[in-house]
Amino acid sequence: MTVRSKLHGQGMTRAGKNLILDSKVEQWAEKNATLILGDKVYLNGGVVLSSKIRLEVGDSILTGHKTLIFDRDWHGIDGH
Repeated sequence: MTVRSKLHGQGMTRAGKNLILDSKVEQWAEKNATLILGDKVYLNGGVVLSSKIRLEVGDSILTGHKTLIFDRDWHGIDGH
């Protein structure tokens, strides 16, 4: 069984050279948002990238398994 990575949303995604996506990588770029991946980027299994405005992953980046990267806060420190 092949597990594929997924690209969601209506925003723009741009990838550099030598991008490697392991299984189940999820990329979200909301409408009018930008998601940029640099050169020599390895996104490990279960990684989630989510851009509401602009999210940039630089060159020569290796992520850990199930890393979550967002360009916004989901809630305040007190949970509100």
